[in-house]
Amino acid sequence: MTAWWRLVAAREVTTRSRDKSFLVSTLVLLVLVVGGIVVGSFVAGRPAAYDVAVTDPADESAARAAVATGALSQLTLAANAERAGTSLAALTRGSTLTEDVTEDGPVSSDAAAAAGFVMALLFFTAAIGFGLAIVQSVVVEKENRIVEILVAAVPTRALLWGKITGNSLLALAQLLVVAAGSVLALAVVGDAGSLPSIGVAGVWFVAFFVVGFVALASVWSVAGALATRQEDLQATSVPGQVLLLVPYLVAVTGNERAIEIASWVPIASSMTMPAQLLAGQASWWQGAVSLALAAVSAALLVRLGARLYERTLLQTSRRTSYRELLAMRG
Repeated sequence: MTAWWRLVAAREVTTRSRDKSFLVSTLVLLVLVVGGIVVGSFVAGRPAAYDVAVTDPADESAARAAVATGALSQLTLAANAERAGTSLAALTRGSTLTEDVTEDGPVSSDAAAAAGFVMALLFFTAAIGFGLAIVQSVVVEKENRIVEILVAAVPTRALLWGKITGNSLLALAQLLVVAAGSVLALAVVGDAGSLPSIGVAGVWFVAFFVVGFVALASVWSVAGALATRQEDLQATSVPGQVLLLVPYLVAVTGNERAIEIASWVPIASSMTMPAQLLAGQASWWQGAVSLALAAVSAALLVRLGARLYERTLLQTSRRTSYRELLAMRG
């Protein structure tokens, strides 16, 4: 069976990689992410306020010097102290300020939030794009009765595993291309100091991405097997869309508590835990436990998906509902 699923996976990769939609989606994602980094850096780099001094033209040089040295505020304070019958030294005694950093995360909160949004967006777009490609691939094979020929030559589970593997590799390749462009953009805009921390979080994200995508791919495959024509996909793809959309909304709009909980829930953790690790809100062992839970969940979903896929793949007379599918035996 190993040779068969590898053959199916290779077919998926070669066919899909030549598809214009795959190339266009990769380019659009790359432009969006890189453009967001450049624009965000430009906006963040603009000065928020200016020091201004107003004087007559004769004292312009003195005013510039006062603004540059901060002496203007000192002069005003001294004048006020004299009017109050005291001195500048008496007013400022005991007012020495010390500075302490309240955030001890590896990167700033703004950078962590931006990276978290990008990670969630990348996972969402890849899962929805490649997921729908899996669904359509399966239903086209059923509509054209090609599936009957394939099943006669290739084990059904090999078809499923090959589709999951092939599309997972393509999604990962797209992710790595966008990641490489993001690293280059960060280096160009002068934010290379955050690259080590973001790089570590990126490794975590790749791991979570793979297990989360594999879990969803099995759900998409079953959705395709339930349908008999393209019109059925609107109904059969609902579970996959819900499993993807709800965690995405939590990741990008949820409060801290909701995101913290989602970081322990498989599939949702693929969009939330890497950002938690980057922001210093979770430790490495918590990330490892969450990843292990996601991997176990993916394995169970693939096994369940294989059984359901086998039960419905050759049923081409009408669409099978999920209730009917769960009631089937064998």
